[in-house]
Amino acid sequence: MSLTQFFAVVRARWLARYESGFLIELIIALAGTGLMAASIVGMWGYQVASQILDQSLESEMRDVGVIVESQINVELGDVQRQMTSLGSSLADARDRGASPAQLTNLLIAAQSFDTHYLQMRLVDAKGTVLAETAGETIVVDGN
Repeated sequence: MSLTQFFAVVRARWLARYESGFLIELIIALAGTGLMAASIVGMWGYQVASQILDQSLESEMRDVGVIVESQINVELGDVQRQMTSLGSSLADARDRGASPAQLTNLLIAAQSFDTHYLQMRLVDAKGTVLAETAGETIVVDGN
């Protein structure tokens, strides 16, 4: 029963024909007030709980983002150290006069050690490709 329907019933005096009609109207009014108060408190509680969950989820996602970013930075540092070490050993081999085929074999060995490297290329200071590997295709420059 809506509020307007209740007012229409009271105004039309439909419950006046009963001996305790006023008591019935009073019980209906108090029950309606209690239900309305409970529904308002319920809606308020739902909204507050929703906000708390959203804030908690946002905070946890930020924490996960920091952890993932930290792991990525560690992995990038590892890759940079590996590539620096590989570059130093290839530069030493080049300085000792290794042929392009030997350099390519070193690249293939490094690539087979870590399959994350899909393509490896050795270039000189001018940017000229000395040796490279591309997946299963091996390219050797004859310079």
